Amino acid sequence: MRFPPPILVIGLLATIASPAVADLSEELVATARAELPDEMVEAAEPGATSGSAAWGRWSLEAGQMDGQGSPEAVLIILPAGRPGKIFFFAEREGKKPEKKKVKLKGSPVVHASVAFHEFTEGRAIAHVDGGESGQIILHWTGQKLEEVWKIGRVRDDERHWFNLDDLDGDGISEVIRFFRRELDVFTNEDELAGEGGAADRRQSGGQIDAVAVYRWHDGKWKGDKALLESLK
Repeated sequence: MRFPPPILVIGLLATIASPAVADLSEELVATARAELPDEMVEAAEPGATSGSAAWGRWSLEAGQMDGQGSPEAVLIILPAGRPGKIFFFAEREGKKPEKKKVKLKGSPVVHASVAFHEFTEGRAIAHVDGGESGQIILHWTGQKLEEVWKIGRVRDDERHWFNLDDLDGDGISEVIRFFRRELDVFTNEDELAGEGGAADRRQSGGQIDAVAVYRWHDGKWKGDKALLESLK
């Protein structure tokens, strides 16, 4: 089977806020900005949801994840010369906004991006991509923050990504994880005596495999081996 390319690639922090940011409450924005270092707060415009200067960059991105109320948000803070931080925020009726620190499994965060992807009408997952710091897919159920998938730093010859596709036709897209590893470079020793004494060094390519399928059912994300087998 020919697998599709990833829906996301590693990128730097976006400088343009997502449209959903405009729908965030003043309280949630204030709660998020309270996590910024003093120099970022002092330089930020009142009510701003992003900033960039010599001291580093920060951005608050938003998306509707639980299908009700105000959108949820992810804050990425990238101070110059120091490890970055990532936080998740959600509104809670009659209470202060929910705040959770997002921890990646790889090296300290030096750059990151976040994107929201709708998997069924009105509901979305958030993909945080920290490059060598790792990746994580999050979903806010309305009650708690759930980790759909998480991976740390990988080898240089490996690539991990995901796509969304409705495999069972129920109107809800599954998260399909893919893995690609380059095969080893080999040297044809018989050609060492050829012109210029150069060996034949070739990269024989790699193989893409679907390694997991996560299905959202009864408010939870679970691995589905049957749907995974259907891809093979």
